[in-house]
Amino acid sequence: MKRFAALALLAVLLSSCSKPAEKPPDQEDTSSNERQTSGLIRPEALLQTGEHPLWFQFNEDGPLHIGSIEEAFFSRALIPWPLALYANGFLAREGSLLLAVNRDGFLHFTPNRSGIIMHRIPGGDFWQRYTVGSFFFFDQKPVTLLYLDDIFIETEDTVPLQRLWTYNLFSPEALPFNILFLDKFAAEEGWNIESLRYNSDNSWHYKAVSKKDRPEIRLLRSYGEETEEISAGVFRNLALPLPLEKAPVPLRGMLSAVFEKSQCTSASVASPDFPHAIDFAANREGESILGFYSDKGGEQFLLTAKPNGDAFYLTTGSGEISIHQFSLPSLPETFAYTGIGLAGDSIIALWEERQGYSIGAAGFMAISLELALRPSNT
Repeated sequence: MKRFAALALLAVLLSSCSKPAEKPPDQEDTSSNERQTSGLIRPEALLQTGEHPLWFQFNEDGPLHIGSIEEAFFSRALIPWPLALYANGFLAREGSLLLAVNRDGFLHFTPNRSGIIMHRIPGGDFWQRYTVGSFFFFDQKPVTLLYLDDIFIETEDTVPLQRLWTYNLFSPEALPFNILFLDKFAAEEGWNIESLRYNSDNSWHYKAVSKKDRPEIRLLRSYGEETEEISAGVFRNLALPLPLEKAPVPLRGMLSAVFEKSQCTSASVASPDFPHAIDFAANREGESILGFYSDKGGEQFLLTAKPNGDAFYLTTGSGEISIHQFSLPSLPETFAYTGIGLAGDSIIALWEERQGYSIGAAGFMAISLELALRPSNT
């Protein structure tokens, strides 16, 4: 039985999206005849997970369906990670999974009765010049940071004049976004925001680097409109994983069970309840595992995977934790899983080929949870 049968080859619904202009689009401009004024933009594809996993590789024109992971093996030369097509991890809300793909744009996965609807919202030529940083919710909107990387790569580009971006499913292109406390470090004055992260104390910490004639580095923390400079030590500490005791009680118990089974001691966990993926650790020095947690209607589950594909699915019921150990489809040597989430009844897992600080092929795999949990799932 061919893999394409499960897809109906994705019912690949051709996207109506067009590439945005070289310059960042005006958020208030609705005159473009490419912009749809009623209803959602057309999906990129409909994913139907059946008896085989579905494999996709990130491509300059959006995700490309491939028959197997082996077809991606020699697909791309290894290049420095700031230039590569890859995604760091998921955001989640209302049953959907969200991705920001480096040098490309956003992907949005929504489950329905027919499968998983995949929308692609491209960033266009502007995104291809910069590196995707953090991805988070701000005022209930998914927002990502673009920045200019000149540590791993040499570039003549200026800092991005529009560094924050969001999207919705009514616009076929990524939309500019603004956060007021960053305005004092204006891109027009040469300030590059190289990192931006939300903290458990309701503050944001970030690194602002001047790219003018006199280089300057500022490490800062903002509470609303109040901003303070912080030391390098404080900045590093704010980026450390939270102690396991800081995790929600149901998650804490399930992570403890996973740590015992997997020999990992920390986890990067995405959840509809979190503004971004959060790292928790029982021991910061040990191996880390990928996680996706949901607490809906009093029913909790935790889906986890190690980079090699060793996976666990945990549920709670009557105060007891049930744990199922399984394996994601195997990957070639030098490939690894880098993110995991659940959309409806289907697992979506990120994968990439990597060597040191370079990345080759990268993409995602979709497989039904039922199929993954079977004793033979490859």
